[in-house]
Amino acid sequence: MLGLEKNFPTIPNICSSISQPTILKYKQYGSQKISKHSIFLENKDLNAITFHPLKDYYCPKSKSRVISTSLTDICEYAAGNTKIIQLWHGTPLKKIMNDDTLTFKKTTLKQKLSQIVFPFFKSDYSKALIVSPSQEVSEIFSSAFLAKKTSIKLTGYPRNDSFFMPHDTSFPLAQQLQLLKKEQCSIGIYMPTHRQEGKSEIFSLFYSALPQLNKTLKQLNTALFVKLHFYHNQSTGTEQTVSFSNIFFIKDEDINQDIYNLLPYTDFLITDYSSIYFDYLLTDKPIIFTPFDIQEYITKDRTFYFDYTAVTPGPKASDWNEVSEYIKKFKQTPSFFSKERSALCARFNKYCEGKACQRVYFEVMKFLYPNHNEK
Repeated sequence: MLGLEKNFPTIPNICSSISQPTILKYKQYGSQKISKHSIFLENKDLNAITFHPLKDYYCPKSKSRVISTSLTDICEYAAGNTKIIQLWHGTPLKKIMNDDTLTFKKTTLKQKLSQIVFPFFKSDYSKALIVSPSQEVSEIFSSAFLAKKTSIKLTGYPRNDSFFMPHDTSFPLAQQLQLLKKEQCSIGIYMPTHRQEGKSEIFSLFYSALPQLNKTLKQLNTALFVKLHFYHNQSTGTEQTVSFSNIFFIKDEDINQDIYNLLPYTDFLITDYSSIYFDYLLTDKPIIFTPFDIQEYITKDRTFYFDYTAVTPGPKASDWNEVSEYIKKFKQTPSFFSKERSALCARFNKYCEGKACQRVYFEVMKFLYPNHNEK
């Protein structure tokens, strides 16, 4: 049973990437949310059924629930005691779940009422498999999820196998990326994290700088793709409709709902506090950090597990003019900060060879079927 947080585009791809089609052909997997995810799985030759957890019988009959964010991705009152497979969605820089004192512990009235009315249905990670990319992250997950350390398995994240595979050419944006590569055009991607789960606007961080940035990118023969966090991706403002010659806003349908289709094509990453950069370290490609609002962020949004400067192996720009200068620098010297990237990659990614799917598959099989033989 596959749980989808609203507008969270990558979960179907994560699920299909860790699953063997020969296994899934005779198993029914439910998607709690949007039907487009079922279509995605069907196109992968995986059997998917979209259902409402309180109306259909799939929830209580399911052997497990696969999630990558919260236990509430699937209605816990309907799912009962099914086993939990937590894939999570990134190496945490920001404090998460029970460690997050700014946002997570602000229980809503609806949540409080649910706990009062259904106290016997409260689910936890007592019967769970949680995948992790490193021992340090495993310690964080144990604290954040209140989970036993024996439940956390060092496998790496399945999505990161994309960095070690031939470039995917099946998604709509692939043709444009291939053309840019033929023209010797450098490709960058800007991925800022969300602000207050989408409740705070994000365009003021970059929108006014786009015209000048576009001029610089054109001079440098560089294209910059912008992928907003899914909390902000549904903006109906004019920001994403303005056309630039060298800056492109990405929609979910451009990448078949999975940014990991596009990332291997890129030459550098720009981000602020997004966990995407921990994954991107596996490419050993340049990363430019944009902590323009860091003091406001750690006060109003999230605090960090680590000292920001110590775990960000790349230049920290104070504005977009500096970002432009660092793009120029990396084009001239791609090895700039390479030593720091390698050191941090080894610290937060135990495996760097593209076999996470295989390890997760075997861990899932052992978890669901204890007598399963890996051979």
